Amino acid sequence: MKITKKRYVAADIKSILIVDDEPEFIKTVHRHLKREGFTLYSASDGLEAREKIEQNLKEGNLIQVVITDIFMPRMDGIQLMKWVKDFHPEISLLAVSGFAETIIARKIIRPEMDEYCQKPFTPNKMMVLLDSIHNKRQIQGCNSMIKI
Repeated sequence: MKITKKRYVAADIKSILIVDDEPEFIKTVHRHLKREGFTLYSASDGLEAREKIEQNLKEGNLIQVVITDIFMPRMDGIQLMKWVKDFHPEISLLAVSGFAETIIARKIIRPEMDEYCQKPFTPNKMMVLLDSIHNKRQIQGCNSMIKI
């Protein structure tokens, strides 16, 4: 059964930034998400990701989701997620890691991330996680409307 964007992810998620120091991971995720119709960007570490986010904002393009590895050189995913939540809280975060310590990883990054997934994962799992992020974004949008 092929999972499509129409079934899992609503239109509020259009642009995704994939951040990982493993080019093969970026290539694989990019290939699957491109089939689903997303606009995709990539970065090899947190510093490059920050530059891409800022550059896209200057050009009028908003990245809605950042998929980031946790352990990377120069600026790791934890530092990147803290920066995103401090300066761009409208961007949702999906943390991924190849390490098995998922309980520890979840405790470390819980305040910043919207979802977490251990590598490797299937394209179907990625779409389920993006759907979960979409649902959280909808709830946050409703909560913002209630506060006004």
